[in-house]
Order: sequence, then C-alpha cells, then structure tokens
Amino acid sequence: MFHLKILNINTDLDLAAIQATVAAHPERHFSIQLSDYSFLDTKIKKLLKSKCGICISKKSDYSKGLIKEFITIGEESVVLIAKDFPEADLKIYLQKGASVIVELCDEFDVHQINNLVIKGQEKVFVIGTRLQEDHIKNILNLGGSVLLKRKDLGVRKINKLLPLGLSLIHISEPTRPRLIS
Repeated sequence: MFHLKILNINTDLDLAAIQATVAAHPERHFSIQLSDYSFLDTKIKKLLKSKCGICISKKSDYSKGLIKEFITIGEESVVLIAKDFPEADLKIYLQKGASVIVELCDEFDVHQINNLVIKGQEKVFVIGTRLQEDHIKNILNLGGSVLLKRKDLGVRKINKLLPLGLSLIHISEPTRPRLIS
C-alpha cells in the first residue's frame, strides 16, 4: 500500500515547483492534474522522464497519437481519467501501458469497470467511494487497484481487504483529489 498525491495548480504552480516536490520525496508517488496547467508537450515529456505521472482527462483534448507518445515515455505513470473516454480507447491505452482511474459515477457500471480491470489488472485504479465492499473485493480479486480516501471505509474494513492485495490498495490524501475539472 502506498500513498498517492495528485498535484495541481493549488499545490505547485509551475514545472520547477513540481520537479522540486517530486525530487524531495522519492518514496512518494506523484501525478499532476494536467488540465490545471498549460504545459507544452516537451515539458510534459520532461515531467514523465523525471518520474512524475500525469493525469489526462478527455477535456485536455490531446490527440490519440500524442497520448500514445506520452505512454511510450511514462508507461503506467500516464493516467487517463476514464470519464468521457470511450471504453474501447481505454482498453487500447491500457494495452500500450497506461493506467486508468475510473469511478462508478463516470458513466461506467460495475460490469464495465470489471472489464477494464480484467484488461489492465493493477493499472486500473478504481475509486472506491461509491462501491460496496463486495465490489471492492471483486476488483482486488481480479487484480485491479483500489484508490480510497481515508474516510471511504472504516479501518476494520480496510484491514479485512489488505490480505487480498496490499500492493493494490492505495490511500490518497485526506482531501479528495480534483480528478475532473
């Protein structure tokens, strides 16, 4: 289990600040909310090379070719926010090596989420906020990752889930990351 932090314009203003934050905490996993910034493609590639992930939403309006370029550099550190992406495109990006964050309210039902998990395994991060404990167990059993806030489930329930996949359960910062703007 590791702690994930999504950086955005409110936490880090520019490329230098992001790189300083990432370098100062090599044990943490960071990604930036790409829609908060107006970085040139070259700066995005520089971030990926410095081990900082990027979160891409459909609103970012990057071409499929450019997204694939980012995936070639950053692999699973390129995280696609599932909302508004067609399921077929997400499966292609997963096959290329990207990660996906999906939530039940993202116009995906439990069956579609399970299909993404089957395709991408641990590279599919399912936000557990709206899921029942049985759905979370199923996702973990399929090899998917679950992203929880500390208040999504009680400590006892989280402890019951840990044997299903300690490395598949990710706890985010207490405030919910702004994944879609």
